[in-house]
Amino acid sequence: MSDDIETKSGASRIFRERESFWVCGGSELGTELFILAPAAFEEQEGEGPPDTESVLTLYDVNGIEFNTIRISIPRGQVEVLELSSLMEGCGMHFGLRFAQLVVDSPEGTLHRCRLLGPENATFFSKPIKISDQHTAFFPVVFRERHDSLLCLVNSSDEHVAAKCRLFKGKRTPEHVFELGPKETVVASLETLFEEHATVNAGEELRAYIRISSKCSEGLGSQLIESTLSEDGEPHFTSIN
Repeated sequence: MSDDIETKSGASRIFRERESFWVCGGSELGTELFILAPAAFEEQEGEGPPDTESVLTLYDVNGIEFNTIRISIPRGQVEVLELSSLMEGCGMHFGLRFAQLVVDSPEGTLHRCRLLGPENATFFSKPIKISDQHTAFFPVVFRERHDSLLCLVNSSDEHVAAKCRLFKGKRTPEHVFELGPKETVVASLETLFEEHATVNAGEELRAYIRISSKCSEGLGSQLIESTLSEDGEPHFTSIN
């Protein structure tokens, strides 16, 4: 997404890439951010040297900014940042330390995140955009030793509402989430739809969810699956 960004000097630079991610930091579940700088930075007329700076801003679940860092990356190089050390000021919720990360970089920069679990690592893209024009669908499997975490991030400065509807046969229960500016929500679908997610030992139930909203922009959704291995360690997968 390209945007007009206010620089430290107060001048407005155009052609910036701004993306939002759901991220987690901790011993059980962490996140690495990969920033790939473009092969060449464009020098903008009247602005002096080309802009090579990326700005990382972290917001807690209540939408409060708690950390910001600035880094300059040489052209064509990759910077890898482990985010746990940047999230020490973020509180714990449901046993997880999670936040919204907003990355603001020069045009042409690529951003990717990798989820780090105790047993595995998996790349995931930015949250799927939800608006009055775009709806997201995710497949869901309910079974023993398995949990599905729905992650919602509001990157806008407005209050938004998101509707999560479960489709299981003829049953379509739903839950509405309210998110303030820059807020983040994580919810277990097994808990959210407990009445409809119960399965017997050795069985599994397949369904899907639909995430919708009447907001114009700024809302993103992601689904993270956690499955316990035989030795009790969680194995995480991102459903993009």
